[in-house]
Amino acid sequence: MHFLSTLASLLLIGVTTTAAQDQCSTSVGSSDNTIVQFAWYLQVFIERFYSSVQIDQSFISSLPGGSPSSYSNLQGLQQQNRLGLSAVQQVGSKVPGFETPGCEFTFPRVSSGISYIQNAAKLEADVAGALIGLTAYTQKPELAFLFSRLGSEHSAHAAWLGGYTGSNSTVFPGNSTSLVPAYTPDHVLKSGNRPGQLGQYIHACASAPSGPGGQAVVIGNLGATLVAPSASSSLVAATSSAKPSGPFASGVFSGSLATPASSTSVPGFTSSSGAAALSSGGGVGGAGGSSSTPASSSASPSSS
Repeated sequence: MHFLSTLASLLLIGVTTTAAQDQCSTSVGSSDNTIVQFAWYLQVFIERFYSSVQIDQSFISSLPGGSPSSYSNLQGLQQQNRLGLSAVQQVGSKVPGFETPGCEFTFPRVSSGISYIQNAAKLEADVAGALIGLTAYTQKPELAFLFSRLGSEHSAHAAWLGGYTGSNSTVFPGNSTSLVPAYTPDHVLKSGNRPGQLGQYIHACASAPSGPGGQAVVIGNLGATLVAPSASSSLVAATSSAKPSGPFASGVFSGSLATPASSTSVPGFTSSSGAAALSSGGGVGGAGGSSSTPASSSASPSSS
């Protein structure tokens, strides 16, 4: 009987240990450093874009359909972006070794109220797609929840901002063949004018996290799949991002951004410029593949 009791105790210990290990495997840990840092770069980038431009009621009155409530909504939108940054930093505090190293962002030029709204809508849509795509790179429920929540937030921002662009384009075309866009980190870090590409603004600051199990993530119009690392690069390149139609592909949300410049000042608002270095490390310079240098803006978030 003593032997059976001892055996039962050992089996119980084994089950408890296995359960604890399974639970631990779903907790945020040091292996999540790169993916959380990538999300932090996305969130601090969009937050600093808004911080680089000061707006007032004159700015609002210059917008098509502008109203006092628009001013309140824009202020609330900026607050939501600050909260999003705090949310990423909160999760980052659980990751051993998590840092917010220095980075020098650049931003598209803002020459008028309407260009500010157009740029904001475009960048919000790109960041939304980047965060949605990032959910495919984690197996941690806490991170997947955060990325999907932030992605939904930025999608809502982009849709609201799209109403102030003065465009008559259809936002949700009836013949669309794709869900809301999603982009892989590798695609996001590329420089160019294609939807989802932010490399010309983030530069070489962020590193793309690896896919689950070292596999490559392939995002299609309706879903996503994993392929072996040996899969041809042409396959991944051709399907690494959804191909939306309507304004998400061109126009309101993904059209050409305003011509980059160092700084701009127009009646009703001011665009600040300068070295955009984050406080916990040195800046990284050089625009990757951009035909001209976008505007820089000072940014100094604190490290977690």
